[in-house]
Amino acid sequence: MSKIMYGLYLPLVFPEGLAPGSGSDFNTLLLARDGKGKPVLRGTALAGALRHACGEEGETFFGSSCGKDLDEGVPSPLKVPDISLEFDPAQSPEDTRTHHMRNRHTNTVLDGALFSLESCPPGTLAEVLLWLEGSSENKKRDKAFLAHLAGFFIPERGGFLVGGNAARGIGRAVFRQGKMAVFQAFDFTDAGALGKYLDFRQNIPSADAVKDWKPVSFPENGESSDRLTVQFELKIPRGQDILIADGDMAPQRVRNREGKLCWRIPGSTLRGLFRSWITRLAAREGKDVMDTHAKYREFIQSGTPYDGDSLAWLFVRKLERKNKKEELRRDMPAKYPVQYLFGTGFQRGRIHFSDALVPISSEPEPGNFSKEENYRSHVRIDPITGGAVPGALFSNTVLTSQLARSFSVTFFVENPQEHEAKWLAQTLQALDFGLLRLGSSKASGRIQLAGAPAASGVFSELFTNIQPFETEE
Repeated sequence: MSKIMYGLYLPLVFPEGLAPGSGSDFNTLLLARDGKGKPVLRGTALAGALRHACGEEGETFFGSSCGKDLDEGVPSPLKVPDISLEFDPAQSPEDTRTHHMRNRHTNTVLDGALFSLESCPPGTLAEVLLWLEGSSENKKRDKAFLAHLAGFFIPERGGFLVGGNAARGIGRAVFRQGKMAVFQAFDFTDAGALGKYLDFRQNIPSADAVKDWKPVSFPENGESSDRLTVQFELKIPRGQDILIADGDMAPQRVRNREGKLCWRIPGSTLRGLFRSWITRLAAREGKDVMDTHAKYREFIQSGTPYDGDSLAWLFVRKLERKNKKEELRRDMPAKYPVQYLFGTGFQRGRIHFSDALVPISSEPEPGNFSKEENYRSHVRIDPITGGAVPGALFSNTVLTSQLARSFSVTFFVENPQEHEAKWLAQTLQALDFGLLRLGSSKASGRIQLAGAPAASGVFSELFTNIQPFETEE
């Protein structure tokens, strides 16, 4: 049996950016950085995400730790080095975004649910190079595993989540446009192949270095049967406006890798909107809903904190969490259907909403507004005197229907159940009809589908059959 080393090259782009975390500074989550201070995606982070995605089928390729009886562990045949992230900080700086969780009963921010995080800009590039120690006896199995890994990043499948805080709408990795994965096998019994391998590892790899590598072949039925992927376009109807602010009472905007300024609807905003409405749908169907008004009143009357930490742990007290964690996970699908879909403090969710980005038509001069914005002034009126309340005069801008392009949103669900797909389709229709409003109350929040959704995977017909509700003549 001879040793064969496989190299797998993945040219990736993060359309919405990513946040590979490395600790925090008070309530701000920081990016992981290399010795030069540049953001980096740790190989251990990517390896852990790949291992989780492969499940039990991939255990052979990720090694094992020493057992409780001091059995010898097995080193991982798959080597995942740190990955440099490519963007120009001069024209596209790192973005600091703020998120919060609202109390759905009072519409105020929950205690302990406000934080900021650093993230790389949309369009960040990465060249991932994985190494797999194989053998001549398992060529077919090793190549199939490499194809399985590369298949996670196919754009039509939705992409692969990398880094921290993916629930906020970032971290989705897909192949760059017009490029795909390539691989090469280095047989160590061949002196020439061994020399090429050592030379390749000695020098800094680049796209030119792998131009002679072979493309990865994917199965014809490579579409995942355990994932539902939906892509839809959102537009602002004529005469309507939205405001999703980020601390300055102005529509969110961010610079992408090319330095272009873009309007942004955070995936976390859509996620929160969908979760709130799905909670309502589940309650109407008689499902067990944890975050009920009765539960809220019970906590308030007993003096127990009703905060983000309590919600994330399904109101289990801190001293009992360690012992009840496995029981909660086991009961999640049947007892907590909403949390099973969207995640908790002890188990990640199975749904991901991407950020939606639209380039600004023309950047305004400093101190001016874009033609797609509208300036508003607000005042609070004293109901007794009819005059303005002191200190309650403020202004903001909103994003109007002058925006020519629509927002493209992608969401996917791992292992969806039929009732989950039905709830998601009903929520999307409610958003299109105008039953749900997006963003701050300082704008109408009316938004609708620009066309029929595109969907693939299990239960996709529930979305492709949706007919947009047209309001314009």
